Amino acid sequence: MLPRRRRAALWIRRAHLYAGLLLLPWVLFFGVSAIAFNHAGGAGAGASARELSAEQLAARTGLRPLDPQALARQLSEQLADAGRSELEFDDAVAPRFTGPAGFVLQTAEGQRLIRLDLESGRAHTELRPRETLGPRAPFIDTPLHAPSLDLEAMAQALAAGLPELATDPRAALEPLRRRSPSLLFRVRDGEARLWNLDFDLGSGELTARAAAADSGYGTRRLLARLHTLHGYGQSDAARLAWIVFADLTAALLIFWALSGLFMWTQMKRLRRVGAFVTLGGFVVAALVFATAASSVSFMGTPAARGDAR
Repeated sequence: MLPRRRRAALWIRRAHLYAGLLLLPWVLFFGVSAIAFNHAGGAGAGASARELSAEQLAARTGLRPLDPQALARQLSEQLADAGRSELEFDDAVAPRFTGPAGFVLQTAEGQRLIRLDLESGRAHTELRPRETLGPRAPFIDTPLHAPSLDLEAMAQALAAGLPELATDPRAALEPLRRRSPSLLFRVRDGEARLWNLDFDLGSGELTARAAAADSGYGTRRLLARLHTLHGYGQSDAARLAWIVFADLTAALLIFWALSGLFMWTQMKRLRRVGAFVTLGGFVVAALVFATAASSVSFMGTPAARGDAR
């Protein structure tokens, strides 16, 4: 009979192997979809893109690169001139822009997008052909209102029924417009055509698509959408199952890391090399994590930013 330690190592190796085989499709999916999600801003199927150098853009538009350092100094001086003379620019932190400036133009050909890198002066232009999602619904302009789904009324009812939530009498409970839910349903018209409808509870806007028409989701867009599918408590069984497997995949990755570390400790000849590799990995990860966290948390949370004002 094998010693207890060797039996434990054997079971961990088996679990490491078979858990990976069981969830292999999900691991592959999240790996591929993570790449698609990370590059979702690129030109999609049918789109045409063009790069303009800083020189080309300056010659045609007069727009030139902006120096974040100089701009930050100007704004600091304006604060001082406005009566806050104790303020002075701190050059210990290098000023930077958080991202490019984006512009959109709706044309007969489709959607023209322009992303302008303020610091380098380069521009990326992209034409996304107009999607053809089937025939236009003849009832799309019908005004609709669902009193039982009025988010404003729900906010008032919540504020009145839960007064303990309010710590500031001047504050008002408001719906999150950007995250308002939609009601999805299907109707059949007089010609037996099926229509998929989406009623936005926040705006009251109705959108419709013929059930037989193309969904408009390209492969990369669909992968990115599935990659970010999240949130328990939904009644949709398919979504709930998807989220459960996403959590299992995340747990598997953690288990793989820990069980792989354990299996390495059982290989005496590779301990020294593995120790250097592991230590190097942690050092690099710590540097990257710290740098990225500093960049992301520079202005704190949205709530904190509001308090600072």
